[in-house]
Amino acid sequence: PIAMLEKGTPVIFVAPTGEQREKAISNMKEVQARGARLAIIHTAGDEEIAALADVSIPIPEVPEVMSPL
Repeated sequence: PIAMLEKGTPVIFVAPTGEQREKAISNMKEVQARGARLAIIHTAGDEEIAALADVSIPIPEVPEVMSPL
């Protein structure tokens, strides 16, 4: 069987700030546990999420509905 995530697989997350934040953090930790490398686009100042990232890309805070853009 072919694993979808292997060690070193790059994964890009756009980290939400609202009610989906904790679920997203859980998903990031699961991906990290499988050995993937995380690039996370997150709100500037969110040190908890930044600490999970191999590549941290902070952006200014925006309304939640705009964060995927």
